[in-house]
Amino acid sequence: MIGPPVVARMYKNGMLALEQSFGVFTPRTNLPLFLGRYRDGGDYYSGTLDEISLYTRPLDIGEIRGIYAAGASGKVLDRNQRPVVSAGANVDLLSPSATGTLAGSIVDDGKPADGVLTSIWTKWKGRER
Repeated sequence: MIGPPVVARMYKNGMLALEQSFGVFTPRTNLPLFLGRYRDGGDYYSGTLDEISLYTRPLDIGEIRGIYAAGASGKVLDRNQRPVVSAGANVDLLSPSATGTLAGSIVDDGKPADGVLTSIWTKWKGRER
């Protein structure tokens, strides 16, 4: 698979320090990935590698700056929390063919900003009599 032109960016202290185009090439993803040493097994890095991450997409500058600003707190990109879902109070039906209305709610933190919250309410199982 030949992809689009590859541009590598290096950031230092949250700011763009270097940008270079590598043109179009076929990535060799069948090889081992080594971090902190050369592939021949020699020349180990003697420092510390912390919070190494691989992404399937380029990070935008806001995400880069957020990672830098987090400092020792760690990498927190958007602090997205799970939605809180409540079906509301129980509704007792007098017969199997009766209908009822639930007063359910969902509370969401609105993250990620481009995310869409959708909901579908269905009966999963009910109380047997």
